[in-house]
Amino acid sequence: MTEKHIPIAQQNTRTTQPPDSALRQLLADEIRRSGLKRPEIAVRMSAIVGVPVSEHMLNDFSSKRKCAARFPAAFVKAFCAVIGSRALHRLLEDEETLGLIQVGEHAVACKNLVYQIATPKANRRRRKK
Repeated sequence: MTEKHIPIAQQNTRTTQPPDSALRQLLADEIRRSGLKRPEIAVRMSAIVGVPVSEHMLNDFSSKRKCAARFPAAFVKAFCAVIGSRALHRLLEDEETLGLIQVGEHAVACKNLVYQIATPKANRRRRKK
């Protein structure tokens, strides 16, 4: 019986997927959803990060076969800004931080209610005048 070689990155995960497969899939999905062409995304990211980013780099970062190509953390903010989505930020956050983000989003949605709760009734009357 021959032993199948398991790459080091997958030895402890008990999965056939590389550990960054979710990231690669998310990059590909967000690029597709954005409606922008990869060369345009690359040009806009280059302007933000201050280093050249190419269409080929984006292809490699989002490819499941190009395991050696890693998406730099320094590109996350620029990618999200260009794509117009915070999905990549959310993928990288832990559960506690995601919970705090949800609380903040609910607070923004309930801004008037929060104002009423936080402001004494006397102050609200003065402001209305």
